[in-house]
Amino acid sequence: MPRYLVLETSLIGNEIVEAGREVDYDGYPSGNLQPLDDEGRAKAAELIELNKQRIREMQAANPFSPTIDPEALGTAIAKAVGEAMASLVNEQADLRRQLDEANAALEQATAPAADAGKTAKGGKAATADASAAGAGDGAAAATA
Repeated sequence: MPRYLVLETSLIGNEIVEAGREVDYDGYPSGNLQPLDDEGRAKAAELIELNKQRIREMQAANPFSPTIDPEALGTAIAKAVGEAMASLVNEQADLRRQLDEANAALEQATAPAADAGKTAKGGKAATADASAAGAGDGAAAATA
């Protein structure tokens, strides 16, 4: 079984082990364990290779990963943001057009009613003016 020097207080298995102790450990060593024998060094080297393989697999699965090409990632983000903004501008123009159409329809619908109100007011005012003029004439006739 590989042997390691514990570099910092660590939980190994179900035991807290103080720094400076030597332990036998069958798992992969982390940075808190320094290999003391060939078997431990081989296990540490195996872990490094496994990690490199995992990184290669992640890079292949995520081609825009900053570990591959940060410039490509930036370009992809800029493109996505540009497309989203263009979509919002188009949506805003569409909504503005719909609002303009609704306002025009509202103006058309309320214009005849407003014109009718003006005519009605004008008619009442004309009748009131005529009544006042008639009353004035009657009053003048009564005084004479």
